[in-house]
Amino acid sequence: MRSRSHLMEEKGNGVLHILQSIHVYALMLSVPQMIEGCPPFSMKQEIEVAKAYVANERPPFSASQKLYAHGLRELIEDCWEEQPSKRLTFQRIIIRLEEISRILLHRRRWKACALNFFQKLKAILKFDHSNSKSRSSRPTV
Repeated sequence: MRSRSHLMEEKGNGVLHILQSIHVYALMLSVPQMIEGCPPFSMKQEIEVAKAYVANERPPFSASQKLYAHGLRELIEDCWEEQPSKRLTFQRIIIRLEEISRILLHRRRWKACALNFFQKLKAILKFDHSNSKSRSSRPTV
């Protein structure tokens, strides 16, 4: 394990930032793999994959946009910036994930409210329909 003084030395040289950006890039390579169920560049041969990374190519998104939560694809792309200094920090990734989560929660609430409304409307219509049938089947005096 490295000492704190060694980490401070690395931080002073900018190495710590570069290491973090490498970890950010690697982490965000695994997110599409989890969503899509296949590794990046899965259609390429191993040597072609290595060449693609050397050429700064980014893996294509194979899955539908619907499988990526609102803003997740853009977050991944921001973490794949070619220049390591432009990649997001883990702190910024957390903030963006919280924003995505908040948006999804808001949408779920709206969907839940709309669903609840339509279920109540359906119940009212069924009740009204059954009442109109019972009224029409009664003998008139």
